[in-house]
Amino acid sequence: MLCSTMPVAVPGPGSCDRRALMRRNLSWIVLPTLNEAENIVGMLDGISRAMPAGDYVICVVDDGSRDGTVERVRAFMRERKDVPVELLERQKTHRGSQRGIAVWTGLQRGLQQSAAGVFIEMDADLSHRPEELDTGLRLLREEGYNVAIASKYSAGGRVVNRPWSRRALSFVANTAVRTLITPAITDYSNGYRFYDRRSVEIICGRPLRYGSPIYLTEVLSLLLAHHMRVGEFGSTYVGRGEGLSKLRMIDLVKAAIAVVDIAARFHLQRRPDPEHSGRNLTREGSTPVVGAARWERVLVLAVVLLMAVAAVRWAFFVDHYQQFDDLGLFNPPYMKAYYGKVTYPAHGEFRAITIHPPLHYWIIGTLMRLGFRPYYAEAIPSFFMILLSLVLIGAGRFPVPVKLGLLFAPSVLYFNYVQPSLFGPNMRPDTHRSLALFAGLVALESGRISGWNKALLFLGSLLLTFSSALHYPGAVASVGVAVYALWVLVETGWRRASGPLAALGAGAATIGVPYLAVFVIPHHAQILQLIQAADPVAGPLASLGTHMRFYEVFWGLLRHVGPAKLLLVPVSFQIPLILLALITLLVPPSTRALAIAALPYPLFLLLFVQRKYWGPGYFLPEILLYIAGIGVAALTFLYVLTRALSTQARAAVVSISVLSIAAVLITPGLRIPRGPLGPGVHEAEIARAAARSILGPGALVASRQVILFYASGAERYYDVSADVLVNEPPDPAAYFAPFDSVVEPSAFSFDTRNRSHKSLTSWYADRTLKLRGFYLTAREPALPYLMLTAGIPAKIEGYALSGSGELARYVQQEGGDRLLVAAVCRAGELPADSRMFAHTAFVLPPSQRAPNDLLPPVSAPQQEMTVILMSRGDHALASHIRRTCHVRDEVLLKKVSVNWHDLVATLRHDRPIRFYPSWADAVNQQSASGTPGGGASP
Repeated sequence: MLCSTMPVAVPGPGSCDRRALMRRNLSWIVLPTLNEAENIVGMLDGISRAMPAGDYVICVVDDGSRDGTVERVRAFMRERKDVPVELLERQKTHRGSQRGIAVWTGLQRGLQQSAAGVFIEMDADLSHRPEELDTGLRLLREEGYNVAIASKYSAGGRVVNRPWSRRALSFVANTAVRTLITPAITDYSNGYRFYDRRSVEIICGRPLRYGSPIYLTEVLSLLLAHHMRVGEFGSTYVGRGEGLSKLRMIDLVKAAIAVVDIAARFHLQRRPDPEHSGRNLTREGSTPVVGAARWERVLVLAVVLLMAVAAVRWAFFVDHYQQFDDLGLFNPPYMKAYYGKVTYPAHGEFRAITIHPPLHYWIIGTLMRLGFRPYYAEAIPSFFMILLSLVLIGAGRFPVPVKLGLLFAPSVLYFNYVQPSLFGPNMRPDTHRSLALFAGLVALESGRISGWNKALLFLGSLLLTFSSALHYPGAVASVGVAVYALWVLVETGWRRASGPLAALGAGAATIGVPYLAVFVIPHHAQILQLIQAADPVAGPLASLGTHMRFYEVFWGLLRHVGPAKLLLVPVSFQIPLILLALITLLVPPSTRALAIAALPYPLFLLLFVQRKYWGPGYFLPEILLYIAGIGVAALTFLYVLTRALSTQARAAVVSISVLSIAAVLITPGLRIPRGPLGPGVHEAEIARAAARSILGPGALVASRQVILFYASGAERYYDVSADVLVNEPPDPAAYFAPFDSVVEPSAFSFDTRNRSHKSLTSWYADRTLKLRGFYLTAREPALPYLMLTAGIPAKIEGYALSGSGELARYVQQEGGDRLLVAAVCRAGELPADSRMFAHTAFVLPPSQRAPNDLLPPVSAPQQEMTVILMSRGDHALASHIRRTCHVRDEVLLKKVSVNWHDLVATLRHDRPIRFYPSWADAVNQQSASGTPGGGASP
């Protein structure tokens, strides 16, 4: 035995074999432990079998275990005197994991007490396999590396027995660190490492700033800054078996802050090393990496961080305005969250959704099921794709001008809050799909210029196929995978192309096979029927015309963007952006394949799709590619202009120019106020809570529009559109009588195809239905609605939300200070003005006949039911309404201010909405969706 037990607190040397400790071929193995009683003996035994006798010392550094770990180590030392173990006992000084301090203590101990030439750190929880010790030792002793890392992500590496959430977290964190420091290292987070003595002297020559597991990154950046040669080998990481994980959420937050600090210090303090320039970062089987200049790395990092900060605000810190589609398309993720399956019963699809592919809604619904509110759930997928794109660009082997140009692409998203219907986070899949497409193209191109890196090719192929599966128009984007397959065949030949082709095929199959098997093939008939009914495809002339009309509208919406608007001047001249993107991206060799692979979807949209005018998200891919292309061209030109300058002058000119451009591009999004509602809530939640407070629990609600399934306050919901707007009930009053509320939105209130040309608004106008309540808003055009009933309500109640976010409740009361007027007027007769607290128009069908004096004859101009909330004392406005319109209701209301936060909090007790396929089911309360055995369960 080389050493006896010596606690850190005990002074003086232990009873050690000093001659053995002074051998330079000795390996000093550090095992940090905290509550590893179930694993430590197995780990010690495994090391003893893997290492030659007499060539190693195991230094166990215990951090104050309370589960008997120390006792088991002592027992092992008594029983196995042939295994050299030294036990150091220390007490933690902070909460959370202090693995870094423990390892540093063990390494320092080895420096002081031995002449060991190799130092090894491992986890004691059996996640690191002792069988791989020989591989790491060989890299140091035979191949001349200063540091060897057992990498989960290097060739041959893999992870087993680890939850997918921890795998995803590790991958994302590791990718972020690679972007911020250097991509030449594949695994910054694995604590299975081998150091030569020189490296340990550097590590122990200064105190650690971070004692948590982030020290792994700190140590590696320190060694890279000193130009230590780092090698990696593929390792099998085994997830924790026994014992408890020490990772806490606060550790993740602190780690994120620490990584930025470590990366900044690495780039600012690192000095060039002529002897090892471009050769100190190497992994087995890879080509040497020649890094950019230090100022260029810092500049790329700064732009990545700027774009990431803008993305955080874009996704999570401003109001998400809900357009018409957002309100209805909330139903599929709602069903996933509450019933476990993506269906669309509010739209009549009780068994499966086919109006859109289900994948996007499955993701949002799963996030909601995990506890995220809809506001965050709809933003997270797009936000993740932005971050993934930034990481892939920053970590890729693109030339610096190309990196910087590509990083500018997401800035178009931050134009969103100039006009809410552009490219913000929402329930539609378009933004998510566009960003996934862009990330996939970047990954594929990065893989190509990295010598056909199979991991990047797999990821890019997966992302491109994933984007194609998010919405039907994007299906052609998957052709981009075939472009790269042909490219690798032409460039490398059949024999060398087999690996890259397999990676491309595997990535596409990972998404494509389940998508086809689970969705497309079983539902192909409904999908084809839907596409035929939508009639989206047309000839080139018609499609180009629609494209140019969108350009006109888009250019007008950019009027408040500021200088960034100049970037999109070609839109004003109706020049197809995809053509400019193609030209600019074909010039640099490092983006040529990307330019070709990006073409299928934008060209298909430009030349063959006519149903796109009202979907700005359809155009986002070509705008992203255009801005990327212009950025690449501009930065390349800037580098050419400054090549004659000194290094310092060039760094100053390029840095100032790039940061100025980035600031101009993200300013439109950053300067927009967060909005009256702020982050975390949709107005539909306010509307639902308001309606529930009026209707009470268990309300059976009817409506003709899918957009109100949630905001209506229903606990039981039935869509009456087919019953009353296509057909017509013989007795409308009897038909509507069982419902607690018949909710009529202002959107498309004129739509009807029944024989009497009547809508729900018509039945309110002719007094078949009576007013029970209302929700009026100055924010969301699709959300205002009336709550009608066939009976006579005890009183009228309602809510109104102002543009500034002030919510008020209005209750019918004699002597009230507010007046609600509902009147049939000629269209446009009563425009909104400052005297009205709320104003909403419900347009009547154009061929409405006059059943009584409230409704003019069919030959009159189109009519609308105008609902106005005004001050009781505004006699002039009231008189004007009475003179020019036919008043249906005139009600005095008392205003009561309401804290909408408290109102929304009542939804914690909300029960899942049940949906019914027929009037009889709804009235009899039998076949409810989500109810076991119900005929309408999803």
